[in-house]
Amino acid sequence: MRQVVEWFKGAPNDVPERGIVMAKMPREVITALGDEHSLKVLATADDTGLPNAAIVATITPLGEEMVAFADLRMGKTRDNLDSTKKFAVTVLTPQMKSYQIKGTFEGFQETGPLAASVNEMVYNAIKMQIKAVGLGSVDEVYSACMDTPGAKLA
Repeated sequence: MRQVVEWFKGAPNDVPERGIVMAKMPREVITALGDEHSLKVLATADDTGLPNAAIVATITPLGEEMVAFADLRMGKTRDNLDSTKKFAVTVLTPQMKSYQIKGTFEGFQETGPLAASVNEMVYNAIKMQIKAVGLGSVDEVYSACMDTPGAKLA
């Protein structure tokens, strides 16, 4: 996903504008999300509050205020994102550092430079085509580390 992050630095106009101030992920959270060896879980809930969580290895930071992820075979997750627009990401690094990001879902991009870049990377890694790239803005960031559980970072 490093290529996606590098691509994004040069093309911020491909991401929707919300017109509000988003939280900024601290550097250590961006590093954790960018680490291909980190475990990443995307959690959503449906309209009744029924939770759903899925491991989504493709979650990556797009700067300090956005995250992106590939939709390979999302069913409930995609339905929940389209319906409630809310999500949480938990990331656990190989060094046992953990963080939680709460955010607002901005939409899926099925075409365009970002989708093409993510699709190429995913295909090269696992020989699968993506359906779309999901984008989410960061609302809050928390530590989930053993020494500072629940500490608000942004």
